[in-house]
Amino acid sequence: LASAGLWFQLEPQFLIRRSLRTELRKGTQVLAVREATTELVAVLQNGPSLSLITNGHSMSGTAAPNQRYMRAFSHLPLVMTPSPERVLVICFGVGNTLHSASLHPSVKQLEIADLSKNVLEHAPWFAEAANHDVLADPRVSVFINDGRQHLRMSAPESFDLITLEPPPISHSGVSGLYTKEFYALARSRLKPGGFMTQWLPGYQVSEASVRALVRAFIEVFPQSVLLSGSGREMILMGTTGPALEFDPGQVDRALAERPRVREDLERIMLGTPTELVGTFVANQRTLAEATEDTPALSDDRPTIEYRGLLDLLETRFPADMVDVTQVSTWCPRCFLEGNPIPEFRLLPAYLAAFAQYYASPSFLVTSALPRPASPTRFRISNREELLAASPYLRNVISSGQSGAAH
Repeated sequence: LASAGLWFQLEPQFLIRRSLRTELRKGTQVLAVREATTELVAVLQNGPSLSLITNGHSMSGTAAPNQRYMRAFSHLPLVMTPSPERVLVICFGVGNTLHSASLHPSVKQLEIADLSKNVLEHAPWFAEAANHDVLADPRVSVFINDGRQHLRMSAPESFDLITLEPPPISHSGVSGLYTKEFYALARSRLKPGGFMTQWLPGYQVSEASVRALVRAFIEVFPQSVLLSGSGREMILMGTTGPALEFDPGQVDRALAERPRVREDLERIMLGTPTELVGTFVANQRTLAEATEDTPALSDDRPTIEYRGLLDLLETRFPADMVDVTQVSTWCPRCFLEGNPIPEFRLLPAYLAAFAQYYASPSFLVTSALPRPASPTRFRISNREELLAASPYLRNVISSGQSGAAH
């Protein structure tokens, strides 16, 4: 009886809120909590930023770093496409990616496939900061469906862009959205010259797992590139076209015709040609060489499903999967006789600064084991001019994980 009495004195939703304890940092407010059949969804606010939490894990948010890479999933391939018309976004999150795709005026159809009706019903919480009520856009069709199944139900050569940011890879079943069979299905649903972008959170899995994930992608998309969305949030981009090249002329024309896209890119610190091309991390050849001895993740060998805590104890991004010196293969028109054209004169120094970040322990290693901090010490040519031109580089250098600049 005493236990029952104590139980009834607990605050409402006590156990539910306890499940959020790892996310409830100082100053965090719980704005909404809903328990559904298969998930617990919560909306948290910390300062100006909102976060979507599912089953105790952060899934998406409105903070500036989140917005940068989530919107880059759409913006980067779409500005490279003269007149994109149809886009599929798998996994809604808070709506950053879907909304950014909606800003491209030639897009006539936007499809969103998400398993969770509950997540979609929380979209209004993020309307002002992220999705701007994009689900009410008449071009948007919503499908409560598994992304892979939705692709099976779609006609071949349907989409100009397929993009996705699934839940963390360690979650059961998520690896099915990273296998070579999934990518082959997605490729068959892309138009000729269409694009696919995929989230690569290399800090969540072991080095061997990162290699298997990348191998699966490049075996299906030989024309591919690894890009940096924000910090350690990486983007794999592939195309069904004969080559994957950033064409400054095409991008300039696209941005001149799409002022809302230009404004959004400026807001997320991708507003200059140098910052757009400077997302480059590695070309297909570098990725192929780094994974040549690694079997691709496949439906028959979903190795990540069985690694569990082994991947979470200490993870390392493969250092040989980075080579920014090959940027001319990503943007050959950025250079003339081996030298950057005037519009990209700061690009070599920009990429040299990020090469130091990509080689640092703060980028390469995530560990559950205690270890002393090792900030990155940057050596930057054209330092003042470069930092004045790039708010994103300023943020990376000034962040606590990056250390001081020289």
